[in-house]
Amino acid sequence: MDDFGASFFDTSGASKWVTINDSMRMAYPVNPERPQEEIVLRIQGIICKASLPPKRLAIRGPQTSARYLEQSFTLTGLNTLPGPQTSARYLEQSFTLTGLNTLPFNMAIEGAFNISESFGRQAEHLVPWHPGQFEGFATLNMSNRLFTKQTRDKHHEQVAMEGSIDPHGALLGLAKGDFVHMDDNVVRYLKCMLAASGNISYANAQAASFKPGDIVEAQVSLVVLPSRNGQQTLKMILRAMTMLDDSFSKAARIAFYKAPRAEISSTHVAGHKRKPKRQVGYADDNEGEVGISDMSKRVKGMQMADDRGGEGLLNV
Repeated sequence: MDDFGASFFDTSGASKWVTINDSMRMAYPVNPERPQEEIVLRIQGIICKASLPPKRLAIRGPQTSARYLEQSFTLTGLNTLPGPQTSARYLEQSFTLTGLNTLPFNMAIEGAFNISESFGRQAEHLVPWHPGQFEGFATLNMSNRLFTKQTRDKHHEQVAMEGSIDPHGALLGLAKGDFVHMDDNVVRYLKCMLAASGNISYANAQAASFKPGDIVEAQVSLVVLPSRNGQQTLKMILRAMTMLDDSFSKAARIAFYKAPRAEISSTHVAGHKRKPKRQVGYADDNEGEVGISDMSKRVKGMQMADDRGGEGLLNV
């Protein structure tokens, strides 16, 4: 594999900022012999957190069996709490790396501060960038959305999704044509292999093989993106993840598997267990009328009274 990534803390080759749609990116100077190229930076560290899209099974047919018949209601809290972000818009591949206070990692963080300051001279409403924290050590978070919103004129071109990310095709079906997996969403997963001769080679790897504790090299692009509140944020967009050493995490996982487990004692009850009975409704039917008339007041305070007419059980 070609060494196409630049050092994270050495961006001297970047002499131009490129604006694409609403984003701002670093690029190499224009070269007549090749098209303009976005700068990809490298950083080595230890995975302390990994988040990948779920490998969902596609629903094969309509759920018309008696198994799926149910009584269902949907309640709203009048937007008091944000809903679960399960849409294709929010699916992403995300990793957090730490360097445990090593010099190269700290230099990479300094480089990120310098890049943020340079971006801030071009972007008027850029939110100051800062690293994360993991058990007292500085971290860098990098991610890439699995899908991009399709334009009205269908300008974005769909590319094939890596098999280990969506083996059943369910995630692609979730997009429903409104979102596309395009080249900007692709993340390559590689494994570095050292031969006995000393030669280094790289092979494709599966995303699921990257676990916390692995030593890796991430390749990222730094992109300024607009936010909903009118400001701009600097994001590290993940382009590739290379496994350098997984021996430490393997040893730790095997030791965990070998650790003695406390046996869980359970009391066996012979015969068929019956489900506990329940009571629903109100102690007095007239109380229902009072509850309904008072509903608008309780919704505003998000209160729920118990069957005994006591204080609210839920008060947000």
